[in-house]
Amino acid sequence: MTGHDVERTVSSNGNRLGASLRLPSRAAPGTLPAVLLLAGSGPLDRDGNAPGMPIGIQRALAVALATAGYASLRFDRRGVADGGDWREASFEDNYRDAEAAWHELIVSPAVDPDRMVVIGHSEGALHATRLAAAVAPAATVLLAGAARPGSEVLLWQAETIAGATEGADVAQVVAQSAAAQQALRATTTAVATVGGQEMNAAWFREFLDYDARTDLKNITTPLLAITGDKDLQVPPSDLEAIAALVPGRCETHRPADVTHLLRTDPAPPSMADYARQVSEPMDPAVIRMTILWLDSIMQG
Repeated sequence: MTGHDVERTVSSNGNRLGASLRLPSRAAPGTLPAVLLLAGSGPLDRDGNAPGMPIGIQRALAVALATAGYASLRFDRRGVADGGDWREASFEDNYRDAEAAWHELIVSPAVDPDRMVVIGHSEGALHATRLAAAVAPAATVLLAGAARPGSEVLLWQAETIAGATEGADVAQVVAQSAAAQQALRATTTAVATVGGQEMNAAWFREFLDYDARTDLKNITTPLLAITGDKDLQVPPSDLEAIAALVPGRCETHRPADVTHLLRTDPAPPSMADYARQVSEPMDPAVIRMTILWLDSIMQG
């Protein structure tokens, strides 16, 4: 009962993004509850995979959701499979693409527009936060979502990753991160060379200023937030801020040994382990927790 994919296209500001609408193999009569799946940052395809890094979060969720009776839509990030350059897409572009995908899903004949959900991971969780405040979905799930400005997230990342790296000078790494932010803010083009590396500069300029707290305060429909205790890229402690800010029903979880890639890893947290982690499946407890919570909302 893992379902099947139907090819779709998300049209967004002249861009045509490949997408997959996953439907349950055997569905009850009538329209289905449906989920928009939003991936993290970087050149990720609709399944959540980047070159050399098959993370696969969106595909794992789509399969599990179909088994549970949900339709879902996942789509390629701009510039990944459409012949463009993903680095030219800004943070705002990515949100507009999420918005367009929401509208693509809501008009599907198979979908119940009153039972639509958005699930985002990492950067996708930020776009899910903004979308939830704008369109009031039936439910929202934030996987590794932040509740502070992007500039603070990056400084926290630098300090935390350096602290988990043997021999690293934490103060120096944080200072370098702050300097890189200043250099990125000074750029004016979509792609710019910073520190000898071509970077998605427009994305960074907008991400640095985005503060999810503004939108969290306007989410009135049920929200679930899950961040692993071993996340090195998003502060797990932001779960407390999310719970305090969301005025509607809100539930948070901080599962032990779960990393930013939503894998369980008993070893000390390290980004150097990411290549090994992606050879393992997405943590089944996170998937189960998400679906059980969604079921409670849909049936409640």
